[in-house]
Amino acid sequence: MLIGGTAGEDTRLDHLGVEVAGTEQVTAATERLREAGLATFEE
Repeated sequence: MLIGGTAGEDTRLDHLGVEVAGTEQVTAATERLREAGLATFEE
């Protein structure tokens, strides 16, 4: 879900989450993002 900002105010993407079936998919997706040069953070 994305929440729009108020008209005339600066907005930014703070974080993005996805749901997958298992740990293996999380690991694979994280690796693909890193290989693409995107910052990833594990919590």
